[in-house]
Amino acid sequence: MREWAYFGATSIAGQVAKPNQDAFFHHPSGWLDENGLLAVLCDGVSSVAHGGWAASTCCQLVQELSSVQSLPSALVEIDWEIRGKGKGHAACTLALVWIVGQKAYVFRVGDTQVYLLRNRSAHAIFPAKRDGALRSFVGIGDDILQSVQTEVVPLQSDDVLFLSTDGVSDMLQTSDLYTLWSHSYEDPLLCSARLVQLAQVNGSIDDNSVVTVHYQIR
Repeated sequence: MREWAYFGATSIAGQVAKPNQDAFFHHPSGWLDENGLLAVLCDGVSSVAHGGWAASTCCQLVQELSSVQSLPSALVEIDWEIRGKGKGHAACTLALVWIVGQKAYVFRVGDTQVYLLRNRSAHAIFPAKRDGALRSFVGIGDDILQSVQTEVVPLQSDDVLFLSTDGVSDMLQTSDLYTLWSHSYEDPLLCSARLVQLAQVNGSIDDNSVVTVHYQIR
């Protein structure tokens, strides 16, 4: 028996900021070796001049890491890289899932959300942002080690993880995740596209991005 992870992602520019301020990365779908597989989603802060650059830089630097053990110290270096070059005008949020064996190591800075779907029921791994305010960023504000939220999630076969920017998560119910997954032929790319489309139909004018990860043991 082996652990497998299948990925799919969709990102569409909204009406607020153009070009698209979101960025994502995921490893190719396949079986998990000892270093596992990674998915990351960053949302550039539109109220600063270089939010899109911060998001793409963060994704680029994260994908160069070789193991989840290196991530905490690497986040400090990434934060300082964006602070140094952005000079207070570059920031992004971060959601990251690194699957190793039968566990998902989940990291978040800001309001980009991660959901777990299991047995037809979905829930957010992290609390929703309070009062609609975004208080944490990569690149500006508090030290990143004070801002990062972490969870270790034991996985079961056929679990599905969703990384979602606030443009999507603010417009959907958790029940929508199961509904669209069950009507997407267990295809992570198709499900991501349908979630983004539903957010737009429901009135989102923000950039809309979703990364879907299907975990299996077989």
